[in-house]
Amino acid sequence: MNTLGEVLLKAVALKNPRTLRIYRDGKDLSHTADQVLQAVHRAALALGRRGLAKGDTVAILSENRPEWMIADLGITLAGGVTIPLYMNLLAPQVAAILRDAKPRLVFASSPEQAAKVREACGPGGPDVILLDPPAGAEVEHSWERFLASGAPRAGDPSAEEMSTRQSPEDLASILYTSGTTGEPKGVCLTHRNLTGALPVMPLLGALQGREVVLSFLPLAHIFGRTVDLGFLGQGASICYAPSLDHLGEDMKRYHPTVFAAVPRVFEKAYAAVQERIASSPPWRRKLARACLAAAGRRRASRGGKASLADGLMVLLGDRLIFRRIREGMGGRLRIAISGGAPLAPDILAFFQAVGVPIYEGYGLTEAGVLCVNLPGRTRAGSVGPALPGMTIRIAEDGEVLAKGPVVMRGFRKPELDREALDAEGWLHTGDLGRLEDGFLFITGRKKELMKTSGGKYIAPTALEQRLLTLPFLAQAMAVADGHPYPAALVVPNVPLLQKALVDQGLGAAPAEALCASDKALAYVEAQVEKAMEDLPRYERVKRVALLPRPFTVEDGDLTPTLKMKRAVILKKYAAEASGIYARP
Repeated sequence: MNTLGEVLLKAVALKNPRTLRIYRDGKDLSHTADQVLQAVHRAALALGRRGLAKGDTVAILSENRPEWMIADLGITLAGGVTIPLYMNLLAPQVAAILRDAKPRLVFASSPEQAAKVREACGPGGPDVILLDPPAGAEVEHSWERFLASGAPRAGDPSAEEMSTRQSPEDLASILYTSGTTGEPKGVCLTHRNLTGALPVMPLLGALQGREVVLSFLPLAHIFGRTVDLGFLGQGASICYAPSLDHLGEDMKRYHPTVFAAVPRVFEKAYAAVQERIASSPPWRRKLARACLAAAGRRRASRGGKASLADGLMVLLGDRLIFRRIREGMGGRLRIAISGGAPLAPDILAFFQAVGVPIYEGYGLTEAGVLCVNLPGRTRAGSVGPALPGMTIRIAEDGEVLAKGPVVMRGFRKPELDREALDAEGWLHTGDLGRLEDGFLFITGRKKELMKTSGGKYIAPTALEQRLLTLPFLAQAMAVADGHPYPAALVVPNVPLLQKALVDQGLGAAPAEALCASDKALAYVEAQVEKAMEDLPRYERVKRVALLPRPFTVEDGDLTPTLKMKRAVILKKYAAEASGIYARP
């Protein structure tokens, strides 16, 4: 499968009666493989009748849903180029991308999203096709009317014929980076770039026609799109979870076998479980922790001999605790994939212990999925071996370099290419890492290294991972540049921190005053000190500032893919960061 058209035709050949699914208006709606093909064909013909020429761009501003996949495949079948946009972008951010991409048409999920496009483009902008028109309103440019305008006529090419016109080297999509370090950059991806990771699917043990994939990661994210396309080509059911708000319900509704997410989702799930354990009666709390410890020891001894006592504790834990956690994630999860940022080892170990296998992977907008741990080929702490056809090497300065079919054609602005692609075609990822027996370990971000006043370079990510293993911390950002030692800006999980203070006999603290509480700060810093004990002294976080508000996309602290915008956060909380080091 070297083009998106070939992915579509393979999915159709496997005849899954529930290829695309979504729960909407109280109903579980399904599209058969044949219905998907028919809708994609109509979308492609409708675009052609609107004058779409090969290489023209079309944008999609929508949550995950069947229409997203149908529109994307229809655009590329017609020879166009898809511009995915994150739903949570603000109008000025949408404007910046649309000015650069110049789409002929925009698919928008709602009137609110359509308003962003009109505000961005003004009069004379591209037509907007509404996927969800207001109830009862007559809308000229609705999804239904758009598809109706693509009804096949005598002499029209079939979907199969249109697919043969695609070349693996044709431009298929322009994805815009999430903007952690500045303005988003348009990344030009060919059909080969988008399908180059698909040979890994059989290595994940994909069962044709039997996998149920919960599509939660935004399809504007290269990771989410790669996973969905890969399993679509394996004949899987792709079930859409439009938002984080109802993710738990969608898990229980669809009972997925495959789920991909960024670490923040697993961190929130871990924190929720820890909160339930912390609020349990003392005997149950002690039992849960003993069972988890036994499960961890048993997993660590795999290949060796676990004790009978640990085996019994694991059986008890599975009956009382672990099974409920798995059922909360649908009960059938076979493969959970984490990517986009490192996942704290303790959180990874927790899910492995309760029977939810998480496989960490690695990629970036400029190169899709490069590496992933696989069933039977996993190394703790790594992001796995390179995918088939990919080559990874480490430069002299420790930077991860990549070459292979998933590496982008280049940026929309060619002058940016020389920053990322060298003369031999190696992509300079900007990440630091090391290779051990073919497994890649990411150790930091080249541009994010912090330099203390003592001249020591420190990678913040590893420190933040450790901080997030403390259940009463919800978010953390390390700081150190120009200072004698690392510190951190942290957002507490208020109920858990309150509970911890009471359990330690330190008394209750009102939620609104918790972050200003000296006893809360002292307790957190004491626990942080314990979490850092095995690190070199110059790497240990010694102090923190408790922040009363979480980092959010809406406030500009996070990218649409939930990565921290470090410069933004540091500027916003400059006084708090300075205050850490001003304390006696």
